[in-house]
Amino acid sequence: MNKQISTQWNPGFPVTNTGFLRISASQVGIDEKKACNDFISLKSRPAAKIGEGYMQLRYPPFESFPLGIVRDALLSVINNEKVIHEFEDIEQLSIDSITEAITKNRGKVEKSHKMWAIDALTGYLKAWEKAREEDLLKQIDFTDLEIIQAFDSSGDSYTEWFAWGIYLTSYDGKIREFRALKFSKAGLTLLNPVRAGVIARILADGVPHSEPSWSSPRDPIYNVLQPPQLIRIRELGALDASQAVVLSESVENARKLFEEKSLPVVTERIKGGNQNVGPNC
Repeated sequence: MNKQISTQWNPGFPVTNTGFLRISASQVGIDEKKACNDFISLKSRPAAKIGEGYMQLRYPPFESFPLGIVRDALLSVINNEKVIHEFEDIEQLSIDSITEAITKNRGKVEKSHKMWAIDALTGYLKAWEKAREEDLLKQIDFTDLEIIQAFDSSGDSYTEWFAWGIYLTSYDGKIREFRALKFSKAGLTLLNPVRAGVIARILADGVPHSEPSWSSPRDPIYNVLQPPQLIRIRELGALDASQAVVLSESVENARKLFEEKSLPVVTERIKGGNQNVGPNC
């Protein structure tokens, strides 16, 4: 499928460059009462240059998203094929992985945050193991970590669809799963249909891609991955080791969810022109 997104943009601040679109499932899926279209439209344009008179907000390290360092450590664990072997010492693995992630971090990480991150990674790995055991009972085994996005290109419109999480493909290639990192209570909160639709689209049509700088377009690499038959979204809670599959659909239904629940909202929000009082603006 190929969906053309209008490049029309009406931000409430001066800009000198618009560039391509990279649309984040989390950004466009924010609650209507908290949504700030100006902010969403800006974040969806990584190459945008803001004119004079605009002061960019700066946050202390990890204040905006403290789970970031947990994900960095988790990716290292996965890439080193340490998730998860029988009799693995999860607590020690968490300590070593978080410590390594901190050495690669550009900003200072306080001791209290390090201890919190270790506990969070420990909980996440325990939830991961629960998910693995649950799947093995159904003869499902996830073996491959994927880095994927969905792409749409037509005319002067170039759009990337992006979601922050872990993508896995089953051993037989039939199931593709997105693992969403949460603080806690996996599966106990209402699934946001806009965010879920974007993730479902990525799972259905996503492909590997190049990794240039964040402000540069990524090049899709087609004909590498086998198309899945089933897509799933699973939430994993870091602080309580909870896990739950919150969406399981065919590829056809995944695309339908995207078209019906996500696309109309996304199209409106990335135009900008609307501000909302609060931390999201």
